[in-house]
Amino acid sequence: MNPLFDTVFYSEKRRSVMLLLLESPRDLNFLKKELHETSVSLLPQIKRLIDDGIVIHDQASGEYRLTMIGDLIAKKIRPFIRKIEVIDRDPEFWAAYDLSAVPGPLLDRLSEIGRFSITEIDLRSVYFTVDTEFCRMIAEADSVKTFTTFNLAEYIPVYYERLTAGIPMTIMTTSTLIERGRPYFDRINELLKMPDVFLYESPSDIKICELTVTDKVLLLSFYPAKDDLNLRYLVSYEESAIRWGNDLFDYLKSLSVRKTELRRTAVTCGMILRFNIIISDHSLSGFIIHFKTRFHPRSFTRSTVHSHYFRKEIL
Repeated sequence: MNPLFDTVFYSEKRRSVMLLLLESPRDLNFLKKELHETSVSLLPQIKRLIDDGIVIHDQASGEYRLTMIGDLIAKKIRPFIRKIEVIDRDPEFWAAYDLSAVPGPLLDRLSEIGRFSITEIDLRSVYFTVDTEFCRMIAEADSVKTFTTFNLAEYIPVYYERLTAGIPMTIMTTSTLIERGRPYFDRINELLKMPDVFLYESPSDIKICELTVTDKVLLLSFYPAKDDLNLRYLVSYEESAIRWGNDLFDYLKSLSVRKTELRRTAVTCGMILRFNIIISDHSLSGFIIHFKTRFHPRSFTRSTVHSHYFRKEIL
């Protein structure tokens, strides 16, 4: 094995020292405080970095700094280490969901998500309870961008309140969900006349449940890699995560078509719809998992679907 490779990758302490020194030269007290280490545990690791030409010690200032080679190595490994740290915070989350809808360049920048938490909603519950924390995030936002392939009607009021408050808002969703807003097309068209309100129709095969980016927070939920009715949101307040989320949103917007007006068109009977519906006693809420079912529109009434799940022929 290459000795330099061993030095860099076989010690988390040595990697941490390198990444701290990449920001700026530091003295021993700073390194000990940041890494929660003692002199006894840290000095042998620093000596190894000095011996291998990665770090030098300035006797006059007492500071350690990277050599030219050390700086080059640290800049190369930092994105990789940060990405591993993001995944390691909740490996079960990343393993359980399908990330194929995220383009390669953004996957390479996954480290920018930084610190995050996971909020879970159990969609198997017929009596769905609105998540107050999610509502607070939207209510406190000064701008909102949401891409969604499912619709929880319970959240519409908080979005509407922000719309009427005049904040910039962009919504991207599928034609199926846009069609479900048919009774409100007149009201939606009035909202679309506002200067900072935009609606986009997105392709139905994008495997992202929801992406919401505000000026303060990133919320992201993927489709499960396996059949699962637990919806988990990644929540991050990191500035770099919000930038990453905006870039993902812009990518999805490039695949979508802007709608400046919604028009009522005739509905054809005996259609094939590709969506999965979860029903509560209070509303029809769509959670799109892409399955296929054929029905006659007149037979699809609230009385026939009340308090039941439709799960057929999952593709």
